[in-house]
Amino acid sequence: MFENLLSKVVSGIVSFSMLLLSSYRGNDADFSEITAKKLSSGILIQTNLQNAFENDFEQVFKCGQEINVFFELKIRSKNDKEFSQIFRHSVKFFPMRQYYSVFLEEAKKHWETDNFEEMKKIISRFEFEFYQNLSSETEIEISAFLPKISLDSSEKKFDLMMLWNFKKPKIKKRVKIKNEI
Repeated sequence: MFENLLSKVVSGIVSFSMLLLSSYRGNDADFSEITAKKLSSGILIQTNLQNAFENDFEQVFKCGQEINVFFELKIRSKNDKEFSQIFRHSVKFFPMRQYYSVFLEEAKKHWETDNFEEMKKIISRFEFEFYQNLSSETEIEISAFLPKISLDSSEKKFDLMMLWNFKKPKIKKRVKIKNEI
């Protein structure tokens, strides 16, 4: 009960500070270069979201509710095969114990940390093992986006994409699938 009350107080403070936006500066989120490593029966695709969770994000993550970051992966092979899937990275802060619980859907892994910087590194990492036959030339595209959330008990929605200046970070890379990529 006390945690629920504390969560409402924290979300009210965050909501109020977001409305003021006196110190608001958006982030220019982007991706590091995509790497694709040949596996025995597929490829391992890796990248990191960069410059995405600076400025006002610490307060957003500490609002007490689950915050999601979505990654969309598209793989287009020259032999007309296409794969597309959206993966969720979720973070929930527990104010009573002062830690973050993190889940990365594509890796199917959970983490717990009490360190904000470590949590940012974890949710920014995208790593997916793809096990389908691809033609020699393949295009990999990854983008990220944030949802709209309610910061308090009202029905008002806050578009988190505002914190990324309403720009979806996106990266594309053409790879040749042979012994090494």
